[in-house]
Amino acid sequence: MNFLGLDPGRDKCELAVVDDCRCILFRAVVPAADTLILGNQTAAREWLVRVETYLGGRPVPLQVLRVEGGSTLFLNLDPSPTTT
Repeated sequence: MNFLGLDPGRDKCELAVVDDCRCILFRAVVPAADTLILGNQTAAREWLVRVETYLGGRPVPLQVLRVEGGSTLFLNLDPSPTTT
């Protein structure tokens, strides 16, 4: 089982994915955001319920990613220029 951790702050948020052996699979610090962006396919509704449950039933400011086809690829693109 993997776990997604969020440590939000005023100016930045740390994200981490760890496995059940506490090995860090992914870690990043990103600028703080006011809205959760969630795809509208696959397990989107299940994840929204999970997040709202974790927040004690409080509604989540949410923007749904309407055109999700290929979104995983899009979100994983490296914006840095490459040289050959």
